[in-house]
Amino acid sequence: MTEFQLRFCPAHYLHVTHCPEVLGQVIQVLPHWRESGAVNGWLISELELSEPFDMPGRLGRLALFAQPALEQVLSSLGGLLHGQAIQQVLDRPGHSRLRLALDPQGLRYCLEQWRLVIGPWPAVWQQGLPDGELDAYLLGCGLAFWLQACGEVDPGFARRLALRLPGMTGVLTWPMDDEQRGLARILCMKVARDRSPECCPLLN
Repeated sequence: MTEFQLRFCPAHYLHVTHCPEVLGQVIQVLPHWRESGAVNGWLISELELSEPFDMPGRLGRLALFAQPALEQVLSSLGGLLHGQAIQQVLDRPGHSRLRLALDPQGLRYCLEQWRLVIGPWPAVWQQGLPDGELDAYLLGCGLAFWLQACGEVDPGFARRLALRLPGMTGVLTWPMDDEQRGLARILCMKVARDRSPECCPLLN
């Protein structure tokens, strides 16, 4: 992903759950719609993405990660934020939905690292798991936490990152003072290094 694509080519990264209905009805006959200048221009207007924005500093370059790496990092971060609850899941159906959301390697990472990755967790950073599917939920939690770690973020930037992931409601927030925001940034960088070493240099 390039910064130009992030700013001006939403079709390049738009998750299908955010696809406007009128476009969803015709993409079957538009095999190259993600590369279409006309479609990109229309989406910028339709999704209200025309407002200029600044990218946050170091952590903001997560937006340039390839899609598989982005999802791997954010789902793992979301998993770590529920590590205590994940460790308490003992039944087979519970493990099945965790493996679907995290993949076996990601689940193992969360189970092994949640106690170690930053030492003692600040109060209430560890959350309980909701009922239902966890795929979009853990991705959304990872993104919400990452954006909080960035500090003040322009809405246009946050909106573009959200459009790359499945839509979800009820996104959590984490209490975070300045000292804890520094710890949050350390956590984000560690997860990026561990789960996507090939893309992590983008954050340097």
